[in-house]
Order: sequence, then C-alpha cells, then structure tokens
Amino acid sequence: MVAADALRRISLLFAYLAVKRVHLTVTSRVAGELLSVRRRALLELEEKFGKQVEVTIDDHLRADQFKAAAFDERNHAIELDRLPRPPRPLLADLYTEIPEYVDDEDTDERVKRRRRRRRKPAPADANAILLAGGFDDLPAVIEDERPLMHVIREAEDDKRAARKTAKAESRDDDRDEDDGDEDERSERGR
Repeated sequence: MVAADALRRISLLFAYLAVKRVHLTVTSRVAGELLSVRRRALLELEEKFGKQVEVTIDDHLRADQFKAAAFDERNHAIELDRLPRPPRPLLADLYTEIPEYVDDEDTDERVKRRRRRRRKPAPADANAILLAGGFDDLPAVIEDERPLMHVIREAEDDKRAARKTAKAESRDDDRDEDDGDEDERSERGR
C-alpha cells in the first residue's frame, strides 16, 4: 500500500516540468517492495517522463510513512508549493485500451512489451485428479478390508494394554520382594 502511494507521488512529481529527479526515502520493507515487486512500474515511470528516481532507506520512519523530495536539472531542491500546477495530460497520452502482457517467447524487437513471470502451477486437489482420471491406477477396494485408521487404533490399544500389564506385573514383583524383606526382618527380631 505504501509502495503504491509512493509510486503515485513519484508520478505526480514527474508531471512538473521543472522536476528532473525525485529522491524517495522509505523504510527497508517498502524499499524492498519498490525495488523488486514494483521495479517494472518504477522503470516505466522513469522511461515515460525521462526523469530519475533515487530510493534511500530510513528505518526511523513509520511503516506507513515516506518522504519525497524533488530536484531540478541543477540538483537544487524544489519547493513544490511555489511551482505552478502540472499541465493536464493530453488525451493522446492516456490509454485507450489495457496494455497486453506477452511472454518472452513471443517478443518482437519493434514493439516494447512487458515481461510476465511464469508462475508455478498450483498443486492439484483430489477433485482435479479424479476428473483427470488420476485414480484409475489404484488397486481395487476390497469390501471386507478394515480401514487403516481402525488398524492403527487397535495397535495403539494393544500397546497400552501391554504397558498396563507390564506395570501391574512389576508392581506384583515389588510387593513379593517387600513381603520377603518383612519375613527377614521378623526373623532377625527373634
């Protein structure tokens, strides 16, 4: 959101004829987005207006804050309040259709086209696999076969029962040993 606002501000500043360079100060997160995700839009603005953008990082700014300063051709700071309003765009400069994005394979040197990043296909869900006939190679279901969840639960129950019997046996052994100690004590006391 902040990166989009910064791009709009840059576009507005570029509309002033006296502005030749814009210095943008943003947080590191916004700078990362501007210089990676929105890099193409930034380059298009620079090419369209024939002006430059400099991006610097200042992490003392709030996350939703940025600073933009405009400079003229002699690198002097421009006070935007004293500048006349930017000229209105000509009708010929406005888009009449949405620009088309084309893959790299179809590019023509005569026409400038945007590159589109190829995305990885999303993982298929069970419905898509079923519709594509992807489960045809699975073995047939046996009607009297127990569900795997029941087998796992029975195995866990068997383990618990084995532990309980082992604990009970160890308690019985401890009691037998304790009884033997009492007999020895009583014989010593005699």
